[in-house]
Amino acid sequence: MKKIIYLIFLTLIFNSCAMYKIVDIGSVSDVDFKGIKNNIISLDISLPIKNPNLYSIKIKSVNLDLYVNDKLFGKIKNNNNIKFAAKSNNTYSLPVDVEMKSVLSGALQMINLSNSKNIKVRIKGNVKARGLIFVKKIEVDENSIIEF
Repeated sequence: MKKIIYLIFLTLIFNSCAMYKIVDIGSVSDVDFKGIKNNIISLDISLPIKNPNLYSIKIKSVNLDLYVNDKLFGKIKNNNNIKFAAKSNNTYSLPVDVEMKSVLSGALQMINLSNSKNIKVRIKGNVKARGLIFVKKIEVDENSIIEF
């Protein structure tokens, strides 16, 4: 009897892994500046996300380094749970905090950026996501050039 239960459990685990479909993340559609307090910039980032899975996906934590023109600007963090509904294709507002190395260096970088026509942005780190009972740590290393 134990072998049958064990076999059913393994079958369910492997079938749920096989049912996973890749979540499609689009480009940032909007960034809403919420404010600066101490050395933390609060933003809401609007991002189109398509979750084709039969279950919702929750972002458990975000821990990313933000580089601007190859210089570390700060760390992007979010410890709030963000949930992407099952079988959805929506634009989600993701609250994030950018913790600058220091207020002075962040202010100087922002002044220098205001005169630039192109800004090279790199985001590197990891995001923890959960779907059903599975937790996955996703490594992120994305580069982009923003033109003004």
